[in-house]
Amino acid sequence: MKLCSQDLPKLSTGIALGGSGWIGIPIQYRPAEFISLDLGVYGRAAHVDVFESKWYFGPAADFGISLFFSDRFKQKKNRRVLNGIYLKAGLGLHELKEYSAGLGWVRELHLKDKSGKYLQIQIGSSVRHRTETHINTRYPPGHQEQTQEWNSPTIYTKISWFFVNNTLTKR
Repeated sequence: MKLCSQDLPKLSTGIALGGSGWIGIPIQYRPAEFISLDLGVYGRAAHVDVFESKWYFGPAADFGISLFFSDRFKQKKNRRVLNGIYLKAGLGLHELKEYSAGLGWVRELHLKDKSGKYLQIQIGSSVRHRTETHINTRYPPGHQEQTQEWNSPTIYTKISWFFVNNTLTKR
């Protein structure tokens, strides 16, 4: 028996590891069966070393859209599997100004006997743009403000476990 679009949640939230931070809270809205919009807030640390080694701790947010192009039901494991591409943009919300954009692969696993609870896996690459303004008080003498900007390619992974209130979010 194949799952139908009625089994896909319209709105869900859960817990995520990876992505734009170490751990976070993702929210997913599904306007159509094969499209989902994602928003997440994550706790993270960023290491910057311009004049001295510094760690910045703070929140980060990411926004994304998943476009699913493959939908199949695995009879043996009794689950629905969706595969697609994921486009994302991120923003560091701490002292270090950071922006990112990325593209990746997304897979959702919906178990038929656990309707409303599902796992999402993302693997992809992104480019991060960072800007840091630093007031040098050590060398050379005096207070000189210096700004450093750099771009860095990154590989990201994210695993999200979504929990859904079935009575409120079914189509």
